[in-house]
Amino acid sequence: MDDGTNNPVFTYPHTAMAGWVCRSISGQKTQSECSQHYDWLHCPNNSSSQGQIFYAAVTANGAQPSNYAVYAVDGCTGSEAVGGGTVLALNSDMGYEAIEYNMAGGPNNVPAAQCAHSH
Repeated sequence: MDDGTNNPVFTYPHTAMAGWVCRSISGQKTQSECSQHYDWLHCPNNSSSQGQIFYAAVTANGAQPSNYAVYAVDGCTGSEAVGGGTVLALNSDMGYEAIEYNMAGGPNNVPAAQCAHSH
């Protein structure tokens, strides 16, 4: 919400939120290789770090949604392809499964379904 002061307020107490950011890419190239010959499939981009800045704003000043989590995804199949990676925090579920379970509910290793009427 923009309060008119150009200082946006990220307070959504009744909105569930989960973030999924690539921590590593399958077949990731070295920094030197990526700086010389960028390849989106094997080189990181700024999406994870920019996503982390956004999620930090959502939780600034204790304004954390009631159902909130940010997950690191390893072995992404491209710099933003979390669906093909694995989520170690959730017993190495595949990214697409973990996201689906997070929204709709799933095995015991995944937090409660986020798509639920909360008030």
